[in-house]
Amino acid sequence: MAFSSYGDIESIAGKMSDGVVLIDGCGVVSYINAGARRILGLHGQVVGSDWRSLIASGDQKKIRDMYHGGGCSGVSGDCHGGGRAGVSGDCHGGGCSGVSGDCHGGGCSGEAGVLNKNSIFAAVPPCSDRSFVYTCPDGSRKNLRISALSTGEGGDGGTVLRVLDETELVRMRLMQREAMLVYVSVTLFLCAGIFLYVIWELLGRPYEGSLLTRFIELGGLFTFLFVARYTGFPLSIGALRIKGIKKAVLVDAVIAAAGLALLVLIKLVLLKTSPGLFPPGARFWEWGTPDPSRIFYPVTVVVQEFLARGALHENLLRVFTGKKKEGLAIVVSSLIFSVLHIHKGLVYMICAAVLLGALGFLYRRQRTIWGLCIPHYVLGMAVGFLGFA
Repeated sequence: MAFSSYGDIESIAGKMSDGVVLIDGCGVVSYINAGARRILGLHGQVVGSDWRSLIASGDQKKIRDMYHGGGCSGVSGDCHGGGRAGVSGDCHGGGCSGVSGDCHGGGCSGEAGVLNKNSIFAAVPPCSDRSFVYTCPDGSRKNLRISALSTGEGGDGGTVLRVLDETELVRMRLMQREAMLVYVSVTLFLCAGIFLYVIWELLGRPYEGSLLTRFIELGGLFTFLFVARYTGFPLSIGALRIKGIKKAVLVDAVIAAAGLALLVLIKLVLLKTSPGLFPPGARFWEWGTPDPSRIFYPVTVVVQEFLARGALHENLLRVFTGKKKEGLAIVVSSLIFSVLHIHKGLVYMICAAVLLGALGFLYRRQRTIWGLCIPHYVLGMAVGFLGFA
């Protein structure tokens, strides 16, 4: 298919969102559309320039390595039978030698920016289709895919470049990979906790429930380390950020105090209405004997909050759609982690679900877990001290 004028090219390529760049057999840009300027971050005069002046030296090497041996030799080399030598080399049967010089068989002699309108879009086989990271003039980096077509035999030995910006696509693929890793790790963590509980029950509860809790906490810590090591978390979501932490801590401390008062009130009411729910002679507030679970509970709280908010909650937001996705993420993540308290009984599981759900709505506003750790720790300990678990 041939075009008779420069306007024919612009009428089509000028409307494309993809980039189109024409480079003649002497390595000179003879046409560039608006899409290519936008993607490559180019401004000012481009047509008539050596293509090397438009691209950073590091990216030139990438392009040379990509196209070398694939029908054209990138920046240097020989092209025979209608090929091109990029910037330097000998071209026979429709090529050129360097940026200026002699072209044999229908080329040019030192002319820069000359557009061969009759052959530039002639039917040609693809030269190469490659992806690489491109450095824009402003220093930003993009993931680009470049498809190169030679102009075929008998032309000017030039090349048509179609440039695609795949930065967003690459980012989405990375997010998908991270979401998959988090989903798999959290699911394995959840299943392992349930299996441990079932085995514990089948063996007739041969050891204290606190030991089962230690195994679950160890699994949570391992999941935390795996997520932090093999994904962009926590940096990509900022769940551990400290910005605004002072306000969050003050608000959540007040909420923790209010929640504690509510638990005390609930126990007072239950002692009056249903005293049989608690062991005879039990104290109103039982401190119990200090054990490792209490000592390491602050660490457990941080791990649980990160997994529930920073990992699971944020990834569910990437999966769910619609106006209700935040609420769905809170409900689902809270229910999943309440199940991990199965060995402590139904009442504790319900309390855990309610607490984690409330903390989820707080996280929605604060976007940091540090303040949330206060009510999580205080109320989690209070449930045990008050004899609810």
